[in-house]
Amino acid sequence: MKKHLLIIISCIAVVLCSCKQEEPVPVPDEQLVGLWGLTLDEKPSANGAYEEYVRFMADGNFEYYAITSQEYAYHRGTYTNVDGQLTMLYKKLRRFEIIENVARYTVDIQADDYWNKGELTIIGTSGNSLTLKTRSGKCYMFKATAIADWNEEYSAPEIPVTADALLGQWDQVNFSQTSGTGATWWYFYEPEKMGISFAAGAALDSCPFWQSRVLEKLRLDNILTADELVEVKPVYCNWSLNADTITLTCSQYVAYKADSEGNRSNERTVTPETPLAMKYPVAILTGYYMILYNSEANLHHSFHKHVKKSAGAPARWRNVTEEHSANPLFCDKFIKSALFE
Repeated sequence: MKKHLLIIISCIAVVLCSCKQEEPVPVPDEQLVGLWGLTLDEKPSANGAYEEYVRFMADGNFEYYAITSQEYAYHRGTYTNVDGQLTMLYKKLRRFEIIENVARYTVDIQADDYWNKGELTIIGTSGNSLTLKTRSGKCYMFKATAIADWNEEYSAPEIPVTADALLGQWDQVNFSQTSGTGATWWYFYEPEKMGISFAAGAALDSCPFWQSRVLEKLRLDNILTADELVEVKPVYCNWSLNADTITLTCSQYVAYKADSEGNRSNERTVTPETPLAMKYPVAILTGYYMILYNSEANLHHSFHKHVKKSAGAPARWRNVTEEHSANPLFCDKFIKSALFE
C-alpha cells in the first residue's frame, strides 16, 4: 500500500546533511486557511482528486483526510504557523473500512494533549500551492474545492448524548478490542440483525445486541452453561440514560438448548429476583454513528443509525485480527494509514 506522506512528516527522522539549507517562507494565516490536496508530485492532480487532504481553519484547528481504496481516515487537531514553520498536533482519529458495502467504524482515538506531531517548513509558495520540507524530503499542497470520494458521515461532528438523539434503530456494524500489541475487530454480515432500537418511554423495540450481552453475562456468572442460549423479548426490557451512560435492564428471559437444526429443549422461563442491569457509556455519538463501551468484555461496539427496524435474527460474524508490536497503540499498523507505520 502506498505510504501516506504524513507518516513521512511525522514519523520518519532522516538527516539530509548533503542538502542545501532552505530558508522558511512566512505565509500569513489567511493564505493557509482552506482546503488543500496533499501529494508528493510537484504538479497538481489532473482531475483534482487526491488521496490526502488537509483543511486549515482560522481558529487554529485542522482536519486531515486520507482515502485509499476502501479505507478512510479522519484526523483532527491543532496547528501553529510561525514564520514559515508549521506544527500540527494530532489529537483525534476516526478510521473506517468498507467491507461488504458497509462502512465499519474500526478505530476511534482521542487524546487530551496529542498523540502525534507533524513539523513542516514552508519553503515555497504561489497563489494556489505550497511547497513544504518534511523530515525526509518535500511535499506539496494544492488548493482544492472539495474532497473526492468522501462520505460526510465519517467526519460528522459529535453531538450531545440525549435520549432524543438515541431514539431509533442502531445497526451494529462491528465491535473491537484493543491491546498494547494491536487490535482485533469483528464485523457483521447483517448489521441490522445485531443492533438495538431505542423507543420512547424507556422501551426497546428490538434488542438482539442486548440479548447477546445478557447471554454473555449469564455465562460469565456461571448461571448458564456454554451450551445454553437465551431469548430476550423487548417487552421485558427497558433502557434509561444518565449523563452519557445507557443502562439496559431485563426482568425476564427464556433459557434453552438447541440442536443443529434450531430445535429447542430444556426450555425454561427465568424471572430474576433483581432484574439484570448493565451500563454502557456512550463513547462517541454523531448523527450517524454511536460507539458503546462494554466494560464486561473490554469491547467497543460500533453502530450506524438506520431507518429499518431489526428482525432480531442471529447474524453471522467474522473475525478480523491484526497483530503488531508497535507501542504506543495508536502508532500501530492496524490503523492502516502510513501515518502510523
